[in-house]
Amino acid sequence: MKRTKYVLMVAVVSFMMSLVVSPALALFEGYGSLVASSEVTQAFDGYRLDSDLNYYFSGAESWPDAMIGLNKAYTLDSTLWRKVATTSESFKNLVSGMKSRPSTMTLFGYAILDDKGKQIGVWYSMFGVRGYVKMVGEKTVDIETPVNPIRPELIAP
Repeated sequence: MKRTKYVLMVAVVSFMMSLVVSPALALFEGYGSLVASSEVTQAFDGYRLDSDLNYYFSGAESWPDAMIGLNKAYTLDSTLWRKVATTSESFKNLVSGMKSRPSTMTLFGYAILDDKGKQIGVWYSMFGVRGYVKMVGEKTVDIETPVNPIRPELIAP
């Protein structure tokens, strides 16, 4: 009898948890992620453009908050990022501007992953400054501009 009660209780708890967990997981459907990458850091630090990527920056041109490179097969669905002219000089000027910011924070690179874990781009910003990645179509992505945990008043509109 005790065993039957235990099995029934486990079944009820499992069912109730599935009612809560499934909708909660659906809230994150379509979201990608940013994963720290020393290779991305080295590419930006070495001013190396990847010809398969379109580059964008956020913030002031003299001191960008972040830069991203998005695979050319994808469309960026955001008006908050500004496209970078794909010349070595303009790319180097933007990265140098980031490096010259009066900050003690370290710049770091991240791989941008889609909702299935496939790398679709790169992200470069101060360590700890993050945004979100949301797939809005099979080849269309919304990448939020950076949120700075050190200066929350700088959160993009």
